[in-house]
Amino acid sequence: MRSAPAREGGAVRAVTLERAAGGGIQPGWTNGPLDKVVRRSNEFRQILPSAPRLPAGGLKGPARTVRFPAGDRPPDGPAHRGRSRSMKKRTVLVVFLCLLCLLVSCGQNGLPPPRPANIGDPLGTVVAETLTAVSSGTRAAQSTPGAAPGPSPQDFSNQEFVGENGDYSVYLVNRDGGTDAAPRGGLLLYDKSTNQAIRMSGSFTVIVGGGTIVYDDGNGKYVLLSIGTYTSRNAVVLSLAARRQAVNDFCMSSGPYGDHLFWDDHVIINNCDTFPNRPWGAGEAPSVAAIDLGTGLETTIARSDLTHQFQIKQIDGNDLQYIETYVENGEDWQSQDKQKTEEKSYDLSSLGGAK
Repeated sequence: MRSAPAREGGAVRAVTLERAAGGGIQPGWTNGPLDKVVRRSNEFRQILPSAPRLPAGGLKGPARTVRFPAGDRPPDGPAHRGRSRSMKKRTVLVVFLCLLCLLVSCGQNGLPPPRPANIGDPLGTVVAETLTAVSSGTRAAQSTPGAAPGPSPQDFSNQEFVGENGDYSVYLVNRDGGTDAAPRGGLLLYDKSTNQAIRMSGSFTVIVGGGTIVYDDGNGKYVLLSIGTYTSRNAVVLSLAARRQAVNDFCMSSGPYGDHLFWDDHVIINNCDTFPNRPWGAGEAPSVAAIDLGTGLETTIARSDLTHQFQIKQIDGNDLQYIETYVENGEDWQSQDKQKTEEKSYDLSSLGGAK
């Protein structure tokens, strides 16, 4: 026979464990075999490491009978159930504190906070509500402090999509004239990288339904709208810093390498010169010109004539590369075989403002 101390209501009493000759467990101790008691005891010890661990294979030897002194209640009585409920609440509280620490850590690292599972008691409800409140506060704290939200296209009931590229979307707002295909009104530029909308001052005529192509300089300074349905197109350059049109509209002509190139605070273009001896379209024979986007000054780099015309190709550093196409006589444009090409270059630093 062995005795072990046990506590109930603060008093110590003796629990007598004695071997029975082959009997089972007294009713009231557990509804299952002893190996379940062993497993539950060891699982409980994972929560409270100070609890004694029972052998993994169960209690060895003959079955044991647990006898309690007269007047004592078995461990499944009200006192035991009260302690069990208290233990469950303490366990939920520990889980809550762990989730709270994890939530704070996720919030600091930009990760979405975990959502708690439903817990069907009052303490579980408190945990869920607290996690929801803390999660909302964490997301609010991640917003850019002091950033005043700008207007968005949805703020205008009569906004109309014009066009976009990978960096900007352009909308017409507050239409005040024009036609259905070519309306006139204000412009709103939506910066996709910052989620900010920039309202341009002034009124502009654009072509909707694909007639306006959007470009930008790649430095967040200028957006160019190429407007038209033919190779000769109207160009509108918008200054993002000034929130207005940078220079007056100008005409540029499409070519095999495009119709414009940005360089510093300039745009290099094929202009819309024409000559009657050209056997195509309106007789397009573009020159190459540079427009200063700060002053509007236009500098001709290569001028076309009856036997010469030019197309921009690319910019390497400060070096502009362009193509000259020429013939011996003005009538030779009629024959493709009589047209010759030559690659030319121009030092853009001579314009001033070199990078």
